[in-house]
Amino acid sequence: MKSIEFRKFIRSYSNLNVKYKSKEPLIEGRTLSKNISATGINIFTTEKLKKGTTLELEIELPENHEVIFVKGTVIWQAEVPYSGKGKRSYFSTGIEFTDINSATSEKIGHFVFGSLNKYSQEQNGKIIDELETL
Repeated sequence: MKSIEFRKFIRSYSNLNVKYKSKEPLIEGRTLSKNISATGINIFTTEKLKKGTTLELEIELPENHEVIFVKGTVIWQAEVPYSGKGKRSYFSTGIEFTDINSATSEKIGHFVFGSLNKYSQEQNGKIIDELETL
């Protein structure tokens, strides 16, 4: 049975390059995203962060390698039950954008809809290829 989506904004499941840092606690790192929307992003961290932690984010959009800058707040975090080859623990971290201007939000929205359109076109091709075998 499929789950029901309750989010207000569409997300793109994309592995974007992300740099993050926080002043309290003092951390910084590089990671990949799991998904992004106009209002937030899900990234992987090796640090366990408290709900409410403020992060400064640099997110690279792949279209022209443009880097966007936003601030966000950790709204949830869950340990990932897979440690990888390095045996480190990873945390899936949900971040809500709290300081983002309209131009940056529009760029993210454009990226999300573009990636969904690309995915849709790829799916169309797969379906048509399968139809050709019937």
